[in-house]
Amino acid sequence: MFSSSKRFSFIILLGGLLAPETLAQSNAVAYNAGYDNLTAGIFGVPLPPTYEELNYTNWEVFTSPPLKLATTSSPPNIISLGFGPTNGSMSVSNTSRVFDLAGFYFGCAALGSESLLIVLVSCTVLVTGYSNGQQLAPSARYVYNAPGPLQNVTVLGNGFLGLDEVRFQVAPEADLQPILGLDNLRYNMYDKC
Repeated sequence: MFSSSKRFSFIILLGGLLAPETLAQSNAVAYNAGYDNLTAGIFGVPLPPTYEELNYTNWEVFTSPPLKLATTSSPPNIISLGFGPTNGSMSVSNTSRVFDLAGFYFGCAALGSESLLIVLVSCTVLVTGYSNGQQLAPSARYVYNAPGPLQNVTVLGNGFLGLDEVRFQVAPEADLQPILGLDNLRYNMYDKC
């Protein structure tokens, strides 16, 4: 019937047809974007157009000690929406690639009401994953309770797999507009199937 070499070839072919994701992800690159190799300042510096295979919209890189955000796993730099925008996004720089968002650290700060000092404030952040312009699942909601350390988000679910874009939005709080800070954005980038 089948010789052993033909049977082996058939099994390889069948395995390839049944697991295309495995083949596409065989070239996956795991990132832990700490932003510490970027030039930063206390007033924020725009990120380069592309950083570790992602394009960033509305983000700046800051040196975290002046922001008084608690130590994360990679001080001193964090990225932030800065003073003004309440939402920002990251999208693939190569449209033949997608990514799985695995986690991040976040916290919020604001200008003090009676001074120019930056203080930690509580905030709510909505995170939404997209593929081909379509939202993959309802937005995930994360709450930061000041003055604690940056919140480590590690359980994101299926709404954050196979993305070509992820959006972060910070909700306004009473009379403050919190400034979202992120660090250690963890994701796996790989070719589309």
